Amino acid sequence: MKRIIHLMAASLLSLFFISGCGGGEDGKNPQAYLKPFVSDEGRNISFDNSSPSVSRIKSIEIKKGSAKISAKVPARVVATISKSISNSEKIILFDSQDVTSLFTSFKQSRANLEKSENNLSRIKEMYENKMATQKDLNEAENDLRINQSSLLEMEARLRLLGYNPIDLEKAAPNSAWLIADVPESQVNEVQKGESVDLVFTSFSDKIFLGRAESIGETIDPVTRSLKVRITVSNSMKLLPGMYATADFGDEVNSVVTLPASAVFTVEGKDYVFVENAPGKYERREVVLSNIGESNVIVLKGIESGEKVVVEGVMLLKGLSFGY
Repeated sequence: MKRIIHLMAASLLSLFFISGCGGGEDGKNPQAYLKPFVSDEGRNISFDNSSPSVSRIKSIEIKKGSAKISAKVPARVVATISKSISNSEKIILFDSQDVTSLFTSFKQSRANLEKSENNLSRIKEMYENKMATQKDLNEAENDLRINQSSLLEMEARLRLLGYNPIDLEKAAPNSAWLIADVPESQVNEVQKGESVDLVFTSFSDKIFLGRAESIGETIDPVTRSLKVRITVSNSMKLLPGMYATADFGDEVNSVVTLPASAVFTVEGKDYVFVENAPGKYERREVVLSNIGESNVIVLKGIESGEKVVVEGVMLLKGLSFGY
């Protein structure tokens, strides 16, 4: 009797799973809620073709094409150059009183150096004619060395801030200088002499065309950025201190691009999911050259012709990393 009861219970339990638990509302699809198979530490995910989750995942084939590398960085007007109405001298207005004082000190140091050079030349001539002593000559040479060191110090301090003193004096009137802070990771996308699109906060409906005139020689140890000086025509009365966004973007050809929505980041690494077959997905680490607003350029990890998931990425991410 007990054996008969156990057989009946087993039969009823089997009917329950077939007709109700595994078949959805109408019991017609007993495999619809089979769990996906996750293997290789989350790198590979497989769905049964009848799983409704597959319909939430969409992929596109990746092909090579053209794209614009967008390197948008903050910038600000640090100086404006105008012509004096009283003489041929130029007026340079800086956004910082400290820089103004530093540039003034530089010009003073240069004047002192010229004066000490002329003085040493005069003392040497007097010394040769027995009209000056060795002490006079030594003092003149020492004064020259002091002024040389002072000038080098002022120039080095200006260069660290993104200013080349020689370029400042050669700057054309009615122009403005901007300093852009380019992150270390995007330094390779900036070239001296290239055109730069500028959008100012004060003139958000207009794009200014500037030029990268100078690239800094050191990386800021705190911000990990490089200073790039941009020159632009000051036809719109730009003022020192104004903020802008500088776009160093360039057009590149024959690159692998994909929508930014396909990329996700975990612990500082970028990944995508590649569809190797219907319902079969592989997590793939990628190396990106640039992240724009809608597309990314892939340097490593994806080949042209592969299919990459663009919808349902978060679903696969959760399964892959166990979230």
